[in-house]
Amino acid sequence: MALNYYTSIDLNQNQLIQPRIENLASDPSGVEGQIYFNTANNKLKVYAGGAWATIDTDTDTGITGVTLATGTSTGAPLAESITGRELTLTSNAYDGGSKIGYVPAGGSAAQYLDGAGNWVAIPTGDITGLTAGVGITITSAGGPVPTVAVDYSATGLIDDATSGTSVTLLDADTFLFGDTSGGGVKKGTLSQIKTYIGTPYSGWISRADSGSDDTIQSGDVLDFETALTAPSNNTYFETVQSANKVTFQLNVTTNTNANTIVGRDASGNIVAVGGTMNLTGGSSGSRKTIGQYYTLNDGVIATTQASGNDTTLVATTAFVQQEITAQTIAFTVAGATGSDQTISNGNTLTLTNPAVTAAKGGISTVGVNTDQVRFDLNLGGLTTLSTGYDSSTDYLIISDGGTANKKILPANIPLNDWGIPDGSVAIGTIGGTLYNIIDLKDPVNLQDAATKNYVDTVVTGLLEFKGGFNASTGEITSGSNSGSYLWGGTRVAIAVGDLYIAAGSTSGNFFGNSAYPLTPGDSVYAVTAAAANQSVVTDFAVAQSDTDLATAGANAGAATIGISSYDSANFSVNTGFVSISNVTLGTETTGNYTATVAESAVNNRLGIDVSGATGEGQAAVVGLDIVGQAALGSQVAIDDELIIYDLSSTTNKKVTIADLSSATQGAKSFSTTVTLAAGVAQAITHSGGATGNPTFGYDVMVQCYDATTYETIVVNVDRTSITQITLTADTAPPNDVRVLVQKIG
Repeated sequence: MALNYYTSIDLNQNQLIQPRIENLASDPSGVEGQIYFNTANNKLKVYAGGAWATIDTDTDTGITGVTLATGTSTGAPLAESITGRELTLTSNAYDGGSKIGYVPAGGSAAQYLDGAGNWVAIPTGDITGLTAGVGITITSAGGPVPTVAVDYSATGLIDDATSGTSVTLLDADTFLFGDTSGGGVKKGTLSQIKTYIGTPYSGWISRADSGSDDTIQSGDVLDFETALTAPSNNTYFETVQSANKVTFQLNVTTNTNANTIVGRDASGNIVAVGGTMNLTGGSSGSRKTIGQYYTLNDGVIATTQASGNDTTLVATTAFVQQEITAQTIAFTVAGATGSDQTISNGNTLTLTNPAVTAAKGGISTVGVNTDQVRFDLNLGGLTTLSTGYDSSTDYLIISDGGTANKKILPANIPLNDWGIPDGSVAIGTIGGTLYNIIDLKDPVNLQDAATKNYVDTVVTGLLEFKGGFNASTGEITSGSNSGSYLWGGTRVAIAVGDLYIAAGSTSGNFFGNSAYPLTPGDSVYAVTAAAANQSVVTDFAVAQSDTDLATAGANAGAATIGISSYDSANFSVNTGFVSISNVTLGTETTGNYTATVAESAVNNRLGIDVSGATGEGQAAVVGLDIVGQAALGSQVAIDDELIIYDLSSTTNKKVTIADLSSATQGAKSFSTTVTLAAGVAQAITHSGGATGNPTFGYDVMVQCYDATTYETIVVNVDRTSITQITLTADTAPPNDVRVLVQKIG
């Protein structure tokens, strides 16, 4: 692992002996002046001008030798190669086409180099004359200066060309033309000609409702004519010309008769008939059929038929009116209650609904179509029943199995069939009366409700603290019954388990009975229930009656018995505090006791010195004996232990060599983590009052490492004072720097 330097190294003109430059297979990122050795091409390279350059070829102008060689061109006339400081130049011969090179060997004065790179013999002999080929004209063919030109005349180049009349012309086909605007002979394409003359005319097609289509070519005339001859005073058919269209239409507007009927006469001619047209005729009873394109206008006269005639004759308005008047239309509407109603001609049947707030409201009628009325259930406006509910007469409407609507008393719906509430269920009061939940089953599960009787039965007999009382007067001094009395006044009712404790500092007799003395802290509880002013002393049990914590006497019989009793000759008791005095070991004590004090000979107890009298009742002097112990020498182990005085707790304690060494080392060392910027001095206080360490002075050793990679790095270190150092990096380290300071001496 390389040692990372973030500061320059000044050798002060001393030699760098046997160094090795960094070896890499490819160019790294670099800074100006950086060098490395490329192991791929065995070149020493330097970063100069923003790029890597090979030192022995790119920057060194010295060439130790030049070799000339020849070859065949593959495109470039010269090729070069460099091996070390040897330069080889290869001159390549021309090899045809675009392969540039020098003229190859093998030519002579009677040869020329063709485009394939070959030497070809030059044809020899004198020109004795010129002969014009197809489309060529020659003047002064015998010299001395003949002129050769293209013959563009009809009998020249054009007539001599191969016939192309059977060839399908394409837009890209070319032709020659004389340019009158720009001068000279030029070529063009067939597409240019088509653009100039536009799309050629190809005729059009005439089509009728019957017969065959007819193609009308350029110069043709299409004649529109009719086969019928119209009277001179009427025009029944006419043609109207418009853009690209001729319209044929029937025209009877010029006829002098205002009410014109167009028909066909016995000869098949179309004629106009003025006035009315008699549609009757033929044998008796026969009639003419009026087609769907005829309309009977207000001039048509019909014959009024006899009443009751049900034939298909045309009826007059008078006939229709008399038939309707003669009919009587009536029907009866019957309701579930009330009188039947007869609806006759001219009557209107109105379907009504009671108001939604009416006693029997909740129904609305809605007109849907011309012959349809819908009845809707409308409960939104019903009057709210807030009071006066009668569980025996008030019903709910339900759907019985989805097949029939029925009524039901709410009392007949089981409570468990209602949904689970999503909030608190309040029993509340009605008319000021508070109601209870009654007839509950005894609980089984943890969350089941319980009745009062069940709870009373379960908790009866359990102790329940009721308050404190005065042991002298019996007055209850705390709790819900404060101010009442257990005795000596108005006595409270008691239940089994009621617990009271003598409070305050006054002693007394329970119920004034000296057989039950009480001191503060004594407790009594009820064992028999009693009503107010009915309790007696035997209704209670006294848990602790006038019993002190500790007493003293000449012997067990003379002492007042307490929780603990002591011999008054050797012990004194003051408010429960026991003191011992004037006890003779072995005489006034029994069991084991220390008769003498001696130095231990056991390995883990060596080092204790005992002097002075060591018998019973004598003063023995015990001290620590270090001088007389064997020296451990170099065999000290890190888990060996020493005795040390802990100032923080003022107590002797043991300490291992490892812990003592760590603490000692901590008082002489300091560490911290800093971030260094290029060229920026970073001051670090390593000792003194601010750090809790004693002042280190200038004799300190400083080490730095990368806080991320843990590699050792080198930066500038200045000892600026006896409590401070300053770090400076010429280039910024990539990560935070961990700084270690060790005091020497």
